Amino acid sequence: MRRTALVTLKHLALTLVFAPALVLAGCDGGGDTGGGDCANGDAPSFTSIDWSSCTHCHSSSAADRQAAPVDLNYDDYNSASAKGTRTAERVMDGTMPPTTSDGPALSAEAEAQIIDWSQCGTPQ
Repeated sequence: MRRTALVTLKHLALTLVFAPALVLAGCDGGGDTGGGDCANGDAPSFTSIDWSSCTHCHSSSAADRQAAPVDLNYDDYNSASAKGTRTAERVMDGTMPPTTSDGPALSAEAEAQIIDWSQCGTPQ
């Protein structure tokens, strides 16, 4: 119960910090959610992000997908980039990864990188 409350507070704080930046910045590089600067090519690439919290369920080889859509895998750039905006939204609102998952938690750094990656057009 206490872990759930702490996770909820963390996600609320992240949403309050990142949501305005994502909305205002768009893809023009004006955001500073995770330090990436789209205009200067300083956005995280797909391959530089630690997706281990996501691939626990969202992987073509995941043993237990826990109802994750079959067509959404983060071990595959094409699949992940097709849902880049939705991925960032789910990370910001705290619904991914779910607190009920037995996979690893998403680090604050990975959260910021995923948001920057989406904001900057999902660079490979």
